[in-house]
This record gives sequence, C-alpha cells and structure tokens, in this order.
Amino acid sequence: MSIKPRTIKPFSYGVLALGLALLLGSTEAVGAQSDAEQVDSSSQVESLATSSESVSSLSESQVESAWSESSSEPQLSKPEQLQAALDAMNDLKTYQVRYGFTYIKDRAYTAQVQAVGDRSRGIAKIQLTYYGDKGEGLKYQLDLMTYDNLSHVYIKQSQLLASMTFFPELSLTPEQLKALEAYDDYYIELSKEQLKQVGLDQEAFQLLFLEPNRKKLSQLPEAKIHEFKGTVMTSAELTEIPEFLFDQTRNLHLDYRLKMEWEAGDKGPSLKLNPHLDLVGKGVGLDLQGEVSAKIRKGEFGLNRIADIATGKVDFLKAMQLKTSPVLQKLKRFSLRVNPKEHSYRMSLLGVVEDTNLNLFSSNPAYTRSYDYVVDYELTPSQEHLPDITELKRLSAQEYQSLLNKILSQTPQE
Repeated sequence: MSIKPRTIKPFSYGVLALGLALLLGSTEAVGAQSDAEQVDSSSQVESLATSSESVSSLSESQVESAWSESSSEPQLSKPEQLQAALDAMNDLKTYQVRYGFTYIKDRAYTAQVQAVGDRSRGIAKIQLTYYGDKGEGLKYQLDLMTYDNLSHVYIKQSQLLASMTFFPELSLTPEQLKALEAYDDYYIELSKEQLKQVGLDQEAFQLLFLEPNRKKLSQLPEAKIHEFKGTVMTSAELTEIPEFLFDQTRNLHLDYRLKMEWEAGDKGPSLKLNPHLDLVGKGVGLDLQGEVSAKIRKGEFGLNRIADIATGKVDFLKAMQLKTSPVLQKLKRFSLRVNPKEHSYRMSLLGVVEDTNLNLFSSNPAYTRSYDYVVDYELTPSQEHLPDITELKRLSAQEYQSLLNKILSQTPQE
C-alpha cells in the first residue's frame, strides 16, 4: 500500500502517484458535476461523526409509533427487516451509484466515482474523477461507456488527455487545441487486445453495489438496528463492527494505462497510442501517475519542433487504478440506511489507510503512517437515458490516432 496524501503533487513534468483507496459515494444524484456542485467535505465528515448518535437517538416512542402503523402485518425482527431491505435493492432495474472520498485531516474531497446503469440493456456509464489534495484545483477525469455487461468499453480519450495537461505540454497552437477540443465528447473504442477482463463473472450492477457480507452483518446486536418511517438503519463503531464485514465484497477494479509514443517515419514523426484497461472484480479506487520525457521537462520539446529531436521519439505514460480494500479492512465507524420502498441505499464509512516503509536498504528507521478517510456511498434509482451503442459518438482507436496525427502535425502556417 502506498498512499501518501500529503505528498501528492499536481502533474508537472514528472511523476504523479496517488494510491487512494477509494470507495465510491455521495448524497447527490449521479451526473456531470461542476466544481461549484462538489460535495462539502466538511459537512460529510461532520455528518459521519454524528451518524451513530443520530441513529441511536431515535426515541422509543418514535420507533414504536412507526411500527404500530403496520401492526396489522406480520412483524419481522429488526435483523430480518434489514436483510429484507437489502434484498429489495437488488430489484433495481436502472440505477445510479456515487462514491465520494474525503481525506479527514484536510477535510478535502479528493476523489469520486459516479456510475449510471441500465441492467436490462447491459449498459453502464462510469466516471472517475481525481481532484487532488486540498487547494490544488486538479480534475483528472476518465469517462467510460460499457455495453453487453462490460464486454465492450469506450473511453473519452481526448477529454482524458486534456484533463491531464498532455496537450498544453506539447506547446500546441490555439488552432490545434481548438481542433482537438472538437473530439472531447467522442468515445474511443478499446480493442479486445487493449481490454483485459479478470474475474468479471457478474453484471456491472453487482460489481458497483457496495454491500456488506450478509452473514457478518447479522452479527450486529438487534439493539443496533432501527426502523423509522420505512427506513432501516444501523451503525457501529470500532469493536462493535463485525470482523471482515466486507471480506466478500466484489466491486469494480479499474486499472487504466495509456502509453503514447512519437515514432520517426519517412513522412515525419507520428503519434502512436497504446491504451490498456484491466477490469477486475475486486476493489474500487483511483491511482494516477504520469511520466514525461526529460526533453519536455527541460522545455526543449514542442510538437512543432519535433523534427529537431535526434531520437525522433518521446514517450508519455499515464496510469490509473481504482481500489477500496484498504479502507474496508480497517473500519473505525460504519453507518447504513436503506429504504426498500424508495430503493435508496446510503452508507458512510470511516477507515484507516496505512503507508508502511520498512527501509530495508536504508539506515533510516522503519515507519508506518496512518491516514483517516471517509467514504460516502449512495445507490438510488436512475431516470437518465443511456445511449445505445449506435447513438454514441465514437471512433475506433485507429481512426482517433489518425485524426490526432493529422491535427498535431499541422504547422502554424497551415
């Protein structure tokens, strides 16, 4: 595990490494989000800090009153009510999911994952965004459309590169940048060779539904479970939390790598894209790292001067990875609210992520640093229309690469 939130730097001619253990979540609808609409991380943290108290503070008269409304029906025990409420969430046909990740020390909203899906059509839209540490103003964004239950994947490649400042680092002209922006909304198809699927024996919904281990959840004392006006809720702290509560959780793990190469040729240098995406049925999070050649870092390279480079080749490498397991393994606080009639499911988790450095080859002492993160998760029905594959603005990888080379090879005079 290598998560050092205080040393994360904006991508600037070097290596960016973020090892976030990111769960997904928020209490707002899934969709495009402006910076002004970002979740107030301070309120998220304070909400989690009081969630256990709010659940426990329900008066007995309130609970008894709510139960008396349905006294004519067979009464389920509190654990049975919770299990039935979780069963109802699996009946969702269209859904939206949101994970939000807050670094407690700075109360900084650092990353999020949003997804919208249509189970009957096997379509899901997934968006991963990393905002950086507090005050950095970053927004690296990866948008995917998946079809046939993750069998076909399309990525907004141009938008991703622009968010990572790849094009500005190439000293492009305003005309070139404008031409590239026209393709920000296009989805680029990943070939079978570029798409690797491991352990995906379920539909996207099952991989995006963050659900505790049912058997472990049943170990909670009945006094920790409450029902009020149709919402079943529970919370626990530290030793009250059943051990390995999420040990069987299978969530979508996204590992995306993009390598770009400039290759010399008879007609001048050309760009070669080598994207690669691994979809693994375990974990959710976001890890970004990047590397650019020394020539770019020293300001010696501009696309219009590429012919001046003796090697004729410059590499650009980016990688993204999503994980959740570290937070799930060391929980300090857990709260869950489910309304089976409304099909709403909200969960907040406070977990500890550890960064250990044994310094095996150094005289410096070994150390372990711990970082607290709040993960907010929400699952609700969705009314958003997802486009069929025929409606999608899309290009093949070869078509996109050809267009890029045409635009990037233009000179200011052209």
